[in-house]
Amino acid sequence: MPIRWFVGSNQRDPGLDFLRACAVLLVMARHFLDFNPKYEPAMHGLVATAALYGWAGVDLFFVLSGYLIFSSIFREEDRGTFKWTRFYVGRALRIWPAYYVSLLACWCLAIFPVKPGEYVPFLFFIQNYFGTNASLNNGIYWSLAVEEHFYLLAPALLLLTASFNRWRLNILIGLVFAPPWVRAFSYLFAGDDVRSFYDWIYYPTHGRFDSIAVGVLCAYLLRYRQDVVDVLKPWLPFISASLLLMAVVSTESMTRYHNVQTAASAVLGFSLMALFCGSLVMLSQTHRLFDRVGRGPFRLIAYLSFSMYLYHMIALRISGKLVWNGAADIPWLLIHAGLFVVLTMSIGALSYFGVERYFLKLKQSMLEPRRDGTWAAGCPIRFKPAAPKRREAAKSSARTARQNAA
Repeated sequence: MPIRWFVGSNQRDPGLDFLRACAVLLVMARHFLDFNPKYEPAMHGLVATAALYGWAGVDLFFVLSGYLIFSSIFREEDRGTFKWTRFYVGRALRIWPAYYVSLLACWCLAIFPVKPGEYVPFLFFIQNYFGTNASLNNGIYWSLAVEEHFYLLAPALLLLTASFNRWRLNILIGLVFAPPWVRAFSYLFAGDDVRSFYDWIYYPTHGRFDSIAVGVLCAYLLRYRQDVVDVLKPWLPFISASLLLMAVVSTESMTRYHNVQTAASAVLGFSLMALFCGSLVMLSQTHRLFDRVGRGPFRLIAYLSFSMYLYHMIALRISGKLVWNGAADIPWLLIHAGLFVVLTMSIGALSYFGVERYFLKLKQSMLEPRRDGTWAAGCPIRFKPAAPKRREAAKSSARTARQNAA
């Protein structure tokens, strides 16, 4: 089956598609290793290290989200067509249906041992503050709460930067470097305790907002400050490599040993990783570094990335039950990992075509006007009512009638 037929012929950025695919594959690799530590000796060198640092895939998702959302906002703001109502409805139609269906699937399949009352925070996207002990939260759902909080705060962020337009760049840089200070203060309470580390630093939105702020900063620079981009462009590969090295060194203890949290990893590690992910976004847009590899299978994975992210934990549990007695060697590692990826993509495709695509079409019919300025037929919500046009047409007809009578 040709991939173009599966994902459609719409114009997509292959560089960003490659980064999306890498983000979801990194998260899947880390969770696969967490649930199957017996395979770690069978992994060698770079593969094992990449799997251990798979948590960085979430930071890459955050950076991409900040970049893509605010690139669209800045573009519409310049055209004078941006509406916050349309933004919120669009985000809700994109996230909520698939999210709540995945929660329902977890409850029906009893994939995670969660009591009914523990689902309440997940219904209101506050699980990264009040549902941190729930096994359902481990892995994916806390990050969706961070995303939703970002969407809620986006208007305030835009108004803040627009009100101080001369200082917009400085404000965005400040938002990037404020969360490390928040994490440093939180570390005084959390210390080296693992549970407190996750509750105070890893899960909360205020502790992870720098990743999203980096994405917003990238969107601003590429849209409005080409002079800064031109200065950074020759140095981006070196900056990216340096940031990766510092991020890996500062987060090594957190990455390799779950029960060892240091001030370097808690305070600096996340910011360095976020800046590295931001440098990858800049490289994808300035050097077109990932255009060739961002096609084919990576494009397909990027297309299904949100669904795969939602359902890969379910696929991981199912694949584990199917090969529970496999040996801890390379052949069984390949069989188990291959089954996990195939199941994740299959369930993701079912989610996309069964749930997401319908609401994406609904979103398009509701929120995107036709070329002639009218809204699509069957639109249940009209942000620009057609009544004034009808009144204008009636006045024109009456004027013509009076002229003919005269």
